[in-house]
Amino acid sequence: MQHLTYLRLQRARHLLSIMDDKVEVVARAVGFESAFTFSNTFYKWIGWRPSELRGKI
Repeated sequence: MQHLTYLRLQRARHLLSIMDDKVEVVARAVGFESAFTFSNTFYKWIGWRPSELRGKI
C-alpha cells in the first residue's frame, strides 16, 4: 500500500508542476476523495504542502 501511495504522490507532484489547476483537481486526479487528506498525506511524504510546492518548482 505504501508503494501505491508513493506512486500517487509522485504523479501528483508531476501534475502540480505542469498544471495550474486547483489542488482539489489534482487530488481527485490521483485518487484522493478529499483535498484535505491529500494535502496532509502529501506533506507527510514530500515535506511541502501541495500549494507550497508550486512556488518551489
